Amino acid sequence: MNTHSVALSSSVLALVASVSAQGGVISPLHFATAEAPVLSALPLAHPQTVLRHQQIHDDLPFRPRLVRALAFRRDAVDAVFVPFVAELDVTMSAAARSSAAPSAVFAANHGANPSVVVARRIVQFPGTVNPRALPAPFDYVIPFDAPYSVSLSVCWDMRVHSHSSTSAVFDAVQSPAGSVNPGAAVLFFGSGCRASGSSVPMEAAGAFGGDWASGQFSVQCGGRNGPRNAVHAAMVGLTSQQWAQIPLPFLLPGSATGSSGPCFVQNDIVDTIPGASNAAGDFFTRVIAINLDSSQHGVTLFHHVVAVDAGANLLGIVSSNGLARQIVAPFVRPSVAQITRLGDHSASGTASPGTGVVTLFMQ
Repeated sequence: MNTHSVALSSSVLALVASVSAQGGVISPLHFATAEAPVLSALPLAHPQTVLRHQQIHDDLPFRPRLVRALAFRRDAVDAVFVPFVAELDVTMSAAARSSAAPSAVFAANHGANPSVVVARRIVQFPGTVNPRALPAPFDYVIPFDAPYSVSLSVCWDMRVHSHSSTSAVFDAVQSPAGSVNPGAAVLFFGSGCRASGSSVPMEAAGAFGGDWASGQFSVQCGGRNGPRNAVHAAMVGLTSQQWAQIPLPFLLPGSATGSSGPCFVQNDIVDTIPGASNAAGDFFTRVIAINLDSSQHGVTLFHHVVAVDAGANLLGIVSSNGLARQIVAPFVRPSVAQITRLGDHSASGTASPGTGVVTLFMQ
């Protein structure tokens, strides 16, 4: 690996970010610090606005704890979600069935001490923008009427009477068999600016893939819509929040008043990989081989592209949006199951092991 590598040595990748659980426990545990593989409109944004949705979680810590709210996080899709409200109630209990063998009958999944933790009421949920890192925060919070004690396994049962969501989707799993070779989670964030003569902004691009069985992966960074036949560089980093003492994104001085529009530094800069674009304005680095193991689960690699473009603005630099790729290690069936009934609150629904929205049990 030379000085223009992506700095993806094992020592760097082993620096798994310490992600706060926002004062609680996240289930499925494997996705506490990593984006889950699918998105779901359940339970609060489904086109069917009357529904019943139950989840069983059996990977919680043994120590009993008081839970004061349930919370969900948005899926990291490049979109703005508008605020909405939902009228709902929630019952919780110790789960009587495992997540591997849920019953289609809602009551059969409830065990000891069922309790209505949220009496029927309207809950307001905020609008959210696409996050700059993976996974997104748990912004969708349902406070309990009173704390509820849980341990090891729990069943929560939500009846949605109505909701006004038209856009939100939530981070979720749908993996009854798990995955021995999961792909990286991908997030585009921020905004690129325009090269001279271009009507569209620069955009980051690239590839990340390989084989977990062998631990051999490859990374390529790049961008499109840049200035043609021009000097480019991929700026590679490990965070999109701050570079040294500079909060990100950082506006490049002199760019906002040019034809480029505002150009930004999107992530910290651990390494740079220079090169040149082709006649179409596309730029890609060489493919770099790296070694991975499961200890690097949750590490996120960031990059954006900058290019020399004297006519675009006073600084003579243009830049792309950002691209994040998060390492997701192999996993067995997630310890969650959902049971869902659409259209009414009947006694039974469709049971799906290994499926459900990622849930934060807030303390």
